Amino acid sequence: MPEVTVSDELITEYLESLHKLEGYTSRTIDRHRRVCRRWQDILLEDKGRTLVQALPEDLLSFIERRSADSVKDSTIRQELCVLRTLYDWLHRYQRIDSNPAAALPEMICAPAREKQWLTVDE
Repeated sequence: MPEVTVSDELITEYLESLHKLEGYTSRTIDRHRRVCRRWQDILLEDKGRTLVQALPEDLLSFIERRSADSVKDSTIRQELCVLRTLYDWLHRYQRIDSNPAAALPEMICAPAREKQWLTVDE
């Protein structure tokens, strides 16, 4: 059985918060779980750091690695939005002193534009 790390516990706590406090759907929480686990694995493998030790430049390396893996830009933007949300939560609840994702442009997490449908009269 794999050893549970502090990072695993923080991710679990974060996901529970998304469900209980934010009302996220199970599908959205599953996506957040996958992205957080992928980030945790890449961070440890590439940088030898844990979730709470991440630096802003690690996020840039993540973008480069995902691009090199031929991941679509839209998928990378979604993953960065998840990481921004994760680190905002970790910082807000004082699990980390500084937020490495704070430098990410907010437009990364901008919701999709609402479609403009024609009315019946139009």
